[in-house]
Amino acid sequence: MCYILITGCNISFCGFIFRIERMRTMREKDNKNRGITLIALVVTIVVLLILAGISISMLTGQNGILNRAAEAKEKTEVSSKDEQRKLARAEALMNTEKTTYKGVTLPEGFAPTKIDGEDSVDDGLVITDGYGNEYVWVEVPIAEVFSGVSIENTKEMTDNDYKTIQGKLQEYVADYNNSSYYDVWYANDDGKTITEETDGLTERQKELKNGCGLSYYEYKSAYRSMLKSIYSYGGFWIGRYETGIYGSVTDTTIARISHTDVSVGTSPKGIVQKNAIPYNNIYCSEAQNIANEISTNSNYRSSLLFGIQWNLVCKYLENDTMLSIKSLNSDSSCFGNYSNKEITIKNLNAKKFKDDNWSKMDENKKEGSLLLSTGASEYTKKMNIYDFAGNEWEWTLEKTQYVNFPCTSRGGNFSNSGEKTPAASYNNNSSINAGYTGIGFRVTIYEK
Repeated sequence: MCYILITGCNISFCGFIFRIERMRTMREKDNKNRGITLIALVVTIVVLLILAGISISMLTGQNGILNRAAEAKEKTEVSSKDEQRKLARAEALMNTEKTTYKGVTLPEGFAPTKIDGEDSVDDGLVITDGYGNEYVWVEVPIAEVFSGVSIENTKEMTDNDYKTIQGKLQEYVADYNNSSYYDVWYANDDGKTITEETDGLTERQKELKNGCGLSYYEYKSAYRSMLKSIYSYGGFWIGRYETGIYGSVTDTTIARISHTDVSVGTSPKGIVQKNAIPYNNIYCSEAQNIANEISTNSNYRSSLLFGIQWNLVCKYLENDTMLSIKSLNSDSSCFGNYSNKEITIKNLNAKKFKDDNWSKMDENKKEGSLLLSTGASEYTKKMNIYDFAGNEWEWTLEKTQYVNFPCTSRGGNFSNSGEKTPAASYNNNSSINAGYTGIGFRVTIYEK
C-alpha cells in the first residue's frame, strides 16, 4: 500500500513537473513569437517610411510628379496664351484704321491681346502689332490734369497751347520732377554740347543728331506730337518690355558684351517682346535710331521716352497699384531686378547674362547682380509693364544740366540696389559716347 502511494506520489509529482516545463516552453515560444512579431513590425514600419519617402520625393522632388504637373500646367497656359497672341497679331495686320477698345483709341495696325489680366485698363491694357511687339496703355486722366484748359483747334495748336499742356503735365507729376534734368534738344558740336537754347544756332548745328539721336527739328516735332497725343487721347503707349535685339542667342552674343557696333548683321532691329536679349552697352543716339525704326505705322512714331513721359508712368503706377511715391522715389526693391533682391523665376525661357555670355536660367531664382532677358520674372511686372525699375538703365530724351555728361537714363539697373537707384531715379554720368553693360532703352509710340 505504501509503495503504491509513493509511486502515485511520484507519478503526480512528475506530472506536475511536466506541466511546469510545458508551460515554461510555451512561454518561451510565445516570447519568441512576440519578438519575431515586434521585429517584423519594426521592419514593416521602416519599409513603409522608406516607401513614403520615395513617394514624397516622387511627388515633391525637383523632378517630382507635382513639379512636373505644375510645369505641364504652365506650359499649357503659355501655349494657350501664345495661340491667343498669334490671333491678335493676325487681327492687327488687318486693322487698317484706328479703332476704339474699352474706351481707348488703338492705332491702326494694332490689336488688343484679349488675354486675361491684359484686357482692361485697370490691369494695364496690352496691344500688339502684327510682328508681336507689345505695348501698354499709360492712362493720363484728362479731366483732372487739364481742368480749365480749352484748346479750340487741336489741328493747328499754337506755341502757347503746347506750353499749357506741358505745364499742366509738369504740375501733375511734380513729385517726380528734377530741375537738373529737362526735356530739351541737344547735340555735340566739335566737343561742345549745344542745345535749342544756345544762342546763334546755325542750320548746320540744328541738323546734328549725335546727342539725343534727333535733329533740332525732329526733336521739336516729336515733343509736340507727344504732348498733343496725350491731350487728345488721355495717355500714350509704352513698350511692355525693354527693347530687345531681333535674333537668336547666337546672333546676339555680340550684342553688347562691349561697345563695338549696334548692328546685328547689317540691319539693327529692335523688338518689344518677352524673352528677348535686351540692348545694352549702347549710346543714347544709337538707341534713338533703333527706336525710331520699330514703328512701321506711317501715322505713329516710335522713340525713346521723353522725361515727362517717364514721370507720367511713375504717376500712373502710383495711382493704379499699391506702389507709393516712396517706393518709386526712394526704394523700388519691391518690384525691380536689383543687386540686393532675390527674385523667383518660373519663366522656362528666361535668360541670364553671366561670364560675358547669355544662357538659359538653370535655377528658379536669381540672387545678386544678374542682368536678365526681357520679362524674365513676374516679380518685375506692374500694370503689365516689365522692368520699369532695375535690370537696365533706360535712355530717355532728357538732357542733364552737366555740360560734359548731357545724356540721361532712368530707373536703375541690376548692379545697383533698389534704394540707390529706384524707378524714378536719374543717371547723370553719361557722355554722348557712353555705353556699358546695364544700359538699354524702352520705346513709346504716339500719334504724329
